[in-house]
Amino acid sequence: MNYSYQKEFQETLKRTERLGFATPTWEFKNLSLYSNNNKTVKIICATFNRFLKSHGMSYEDLVGNCIFVHNGISELIASKISCNSVVTIGWFYDETIDKSSYEFTEEEFQILNIKDP
Repeated sequence: MNYSYQKEFQETLKRTERLGFATPTWEFKNLSLYSNNNKTVKIICATFNRFLKSHGMSYEDLVGNCIFVHNGISELIASKISCNSVVTIGWFYDETIDKSSYEFTEEEFQILNIKDP
């Protein structure tokens, strides 16, 4: 599977707008965020895992803590790979086992009727 983070992110921006939220103006400068043993993805994953470990957290602890984690890790990742970051709502997909964790669909989000204040 050749997963494209860029394509996924662009779809996320469209979905965010459809749900009634403000969307950032975003332009990808390069195509460095693809998986399949990509160095950039490995750096992000390693940084993320070190952050969790340093806070005594596991993946299960991310439920309800995504904003805390994003705020804590976004500058770390930006400094490691020289890019900006933005909060997204979604889930984790593990290609090795072909399974999603903490999946939160657009339909479930619409049921909650959450909108920008």
